[in-house]
Amino acid sequence: MSQAPEPSGSYQQPVPPPRRHTVRNILIGSAGGLALLLVGIGIGAAGSGKSTAAPQVTVTASARAVPAVTVTVTATPGAASTPKPRPSAAPKTHANVLFRFSGSGIRNSPPFLVNASTVTAHFTYNCAAAGGSGNFIADMVSGSPSSLSYDDQSIANALGSRGSQTTTIYPQNQGSYYHLAVNSECSWSITLTNG
Repeated sequence: MSQAPEPSGSYQQPVPPPRRHTVRNILIGSAGGLALLLVGIGIGAAGSGKSTAAPQVTVTASARAVPAVTVTVTATPGAASTPKPRPSAAPKTHANVLFRFSGSGIRNSPPFLVNASTVTAHFTYNCAAAGGSGNFIADMVSGSPSSLSYDDQSIANALGSRGSQTTTIYPQNQGSYYHLAVNSECSWSITLTNG
């Protein structure tokens, strides 16, 4: 029995696997990872709320026959870096001011409601425009003199060139409307507060 002849034809050598460029891929991957890390650091610095100058970082990675990779990260403070102002406390005023009235000469104020059992009255007067001296009379009045509910609380009865004083009055008709009655040649100001 004869052997089968070997097939004729050309013999092909096995093709070697393609080069993997391992060094290049490691360097590019490392540069990309480093870039992401620096971007994260830059974002963290931008959101930290500190108003220092923005840092800038440059990273360059290169390998044989591979163009250099350059990554620049600049942390720019954004809206989160500006501290929000704290609401300021409202200026302290007399929250319990009942009524203010000012002017000159003889005047009656519009009516105002009084619910407190005590009222503090602070007044000032100045008679410079009236020749240097004058009188200042002020009352807090409720009702008419002919009614049983009439209440006249004296605030001031002064004579001089100028003056300032605080006094406490005790209205009898709580929950009623009062008005200020002023008789003076001078300029004046009255502030009423509850209590």
